[in-house]
Amino acid sequence: MRGPGIALGILGLAITVLLAAAVMRTTPSDPAPQRPPPLSSPYDTIRTDLSAYGWPTDETRAITSSFGEFRSTHFHAGIDISTRDRIGAHVLAARDGSVARIRVSPTGYGKILYLRHADGYTTTYAHLDHFSPLLEERVRAEQLRRGIYPVTLRFQTGQIPVRRGELIAYSGETGSGTPHLHFEIRDEHGNAVNPMLCPDFRIHDTIAPGPRRLAFVPLGPGSTVNGRDEPTIIPLRLQPSGEFAFAGPVLISGKAGIALYIRDRSNGTWFRHGVYRHSLLINGHPALRVRFDRVPMQEDQQIGLYYQWEMYHRRKGKFQKLYIDGAHELPLYSPDSIGAGVLGTPLIPAGRAGVRIETEDFNGNATAITGEIIVSSPLGLVVHPQGDSVRVVLGTPGEIQWVLLSSLSRGANSWRTQRRLPAGGSPSLVFPLRPTGQSVYRIVAENAAGVQSPPWLHFPSPSLTRQGPIELRLQRRDSYITAVVTASGMLTDDPRLLIQEGTRERIVALRRVDLDRAEGWFTPDARHGGERVVRATAEVGGTTREAAAILELYPLVPGRADTYLIDGGGLRISSVPESVYDTVWISLERDPSGEHGRSYRLGPSHVVLRRGITVAMGRSASSSGDLCVRGRGRWSLLARALSPTMPVTGRLRRSLGELTLMTDTRGPSVQKLHFPALSRRAVRFSFAYDDDRSGVDYDSVKTYIDGAVVIPEIDGEHHRVHYLSRDPLDRGPHLLTIRLRDNVGNLTTVERRFVVP
Repeated sequence: MRGPGIALGILGLAITVLLAAAVMRTTPSDPAPQRPPPLSSPYDTIRTDLSAYGWPTDETRAITSSFGEFRSTHFHAGIDISTRDRIGAHVLAARDGSVARIRVSPTGYGKILYLRHADGYTTTYAHLDHFSPLLEERVRAEQLRRGIYPVTLRFQTGQIPVRRGELIAYSGETGSGTPHLHFEIRDEHGNAVNPMLCPDFRIHDTIAPGPRRLAFVPLGPGSTVNGRDEPTIIPLRLQPSGEFAFAGPVLISGKAGIALYIRDRSNGTWFRHGVYRHSLLINGHPALRVRFDRVPMQEDQQIGLYYQWEMYHRRKGKFQKLYIDGAHELPLYSPDSIGAGVLGTPLIPAGRAGVRIETEDFNGNATAITGEIIVSSPLGLVVHPQGDSVRVVLGTPGEIQWVLLSSLSRGANSWRTQRRLPAGGSPSLVFPLRPTGQSVYRIVAENAAGVQSPPWLHFPSPSLTRQGPIELRLQRRDSYITAVVTASGMLTDDPRLLIQEGTRERIVALRRVDLDRAEGWFTPDARHGGERVVRATAEVGGTTREAAAILELYPLVPGRADTYLIDGGGLRISSVPESVYDTVWISLERDPSGEHGRSYRLGPSHVVLRRGITVAMGRSASSSGDLCVRGRGRWSLLARALSPTMPVTGRLRRSLGELTLMTDTRGPSVQKLHFPALSRRAVRFSFAYDDDRSGVDYDSVKTYIDGAVVIPEIDGEHHRVHYLSRDPLDRGPHLLTIRLRDNVGNLTTVERRFVVP
């Protein structure tokens, strides 16, 4: 085994090399984090006559998705109304106004109609199959003029007036999803308002929401729930009263928040959807209220701040956070302050507290969840040896009930309690201690709930205990790093961490939690971006051992502009003061020879960006092409290369992902071209398309029959195109030509002859 001196020499050399290759960075030397100003217009009272809005279809009065529901990238900004899976249901103007805009797209909302109203509010009607005859002719004329399917038409106020209840379109399934009508109300700033606030939008609903799971989430270093430092799902039991209750008291040490996975449905449908409001009460007093009256449209990626993203990525469920743990611009909360709804000291006094969660749908059908929490501060003690005794100083004397002295004899498997002294509110206690060389001694403090402090361990003869190497493991949290040191022998003293970040060094002490394990945490220095060396020094069986780890992090701080040049300019990351809501610590994984060449994975995956960040990758002999990004799905084009020598620059707007340079020289594929036989000389054709790299440019999809433009329907969700002629074709041979490009300009042309009998 190599001695400590060799290990120190190697580590010193590694640190020197790392410092020589330090990451270039441009940022103020003293960061000043601030809560950024809102990007969207301020939310005020709802300035519209809600009684003026009418139900927008005569098909059903059943909803399949409610306002504010979870979508993986945004809040559901309206309601989905059932059309019984039927295409062609009447879509009616919800209010007097005029047509503001029509948009036809193969993806997203599909065919959507916007009506403008006198007070500046807008209603939208999406996933339509087609429009009323007047509007349909306008759309068709624009498509033929441009020769493409996706078009947008804008109209002056009053140019095409409509009355409440007038037929304006027919429901469909364009864009995404099965046949239904998606309906929204947007205020004068373009933000979404809950349509269920309108008196005419009441539906038959007598069914209360049903909780699926309840979780308690530890918040901050040293916090635990039932002894665990990660989100913990708590079993619920249905009571005879119809309420739900915790299976038992929940023990919180430090701080925690409640996250709720709950769904609702209304009469006559089995569709599950979200609820309207939640209230969290502690000992009968309101701690936090959440109500879905409106959601932002410009910053709807904030859904990642409202839902517990870690549990979603672990596929545990869609848990809504009943606490505010960071900066945001969501108009959902009361009170709207960081820390609202957080459980634990000093916000809640130590001891037992009653929790009640009330959740309601829009019709007032309510479900309640009740339970008890036991709150305690993280307990601590300091032990001072004094000859044949020790003086135990209690960190939280008012909470600590007992101080326990235990011993572990050589060869034994369990601790034996020797003394259990009541604390009695005293700040310190004195224990007689007559150690022998064959035993290990442990002192812990305990509160009334049974929560114990980290132990103080004493080895009378450290050299007689087991020896061996140590291992250092670092785990990222959102705002701090946990450090765990484990030993194959016995830790005969508390380990220390030496953290070197650029030119700065600091020492962090860890606490032993067992004979062979110590834990602690630290917050990275936001003034340094790049690699930092973390070295653990521990005494194992009386002998000093060391272990080291390298942590590479790049902080983005709100209110500050940062630029990081990584790998000699191979990757550049830049932010502006409004890029993030809270400080984000970007991690980096490199793959020098990935599927498409060099790639970088930026994490963590659940980070929510505000205005976004700029990224640029340098081109090289082994890595060239356009800049592409991949999240949880397939690669997509982020930015085109503008020069064969300059880095390719793009913008990550909502979240992080994997970046690479990719050359795409292959055009989209066209498959399954089919001509069903039709009578009366009508022509129908369909085909499938795909492009697995840069994606299809829908403005380039063009089809011709005998050289004349025809406009087919494009289903971007399923990558299908279909066409049915409105006018008969002459009998005899004809030529169909299909042309489409991908987003980097590669062209595919397909020609097929057919005969009209």
